[in-house]
Amino acid sequence: MYDDAGLLVKSVTVHDPDFTRQDIDLALASRRDELRNRHGFPLEEAMSNEANPANAAGEFYFVGAGLETDWVEKAELDALDRFKAENPDENLNGKHMTVVKRYRSKPPA
Repeated sequence: MYDDAGLLVKSVTVHDPDFTRQDIDLALASRRDELRNRHGFPLEEAMSNEANPANAAGEFYFVGAGLETDWVEKAELDALDRFKAENPDENLNGKHMTVVKRYRSKPPA
């Protein structure tokens, strides 16, 4: 607020929330996703006694549904195998083999 001479005599600070309800919901959903195994099942479910195939009283259990290739994982492990063969004395503790996506050039039409 300004006086007649144009000087600031009063100000009001309005605080906007740092996160909207949607931001909070997305963060919570992301956290729930973190608690899943690599197949997408919740860890609590995947590691429960209910999931044990030997537990006849259990409500469910998991079975393999078919073999598929994760090409990114294969590229990483193949590169790691090559590296280990070429560097047998290298300590790989804490190391991570990076994988990059490459595009093939299109053949001429």
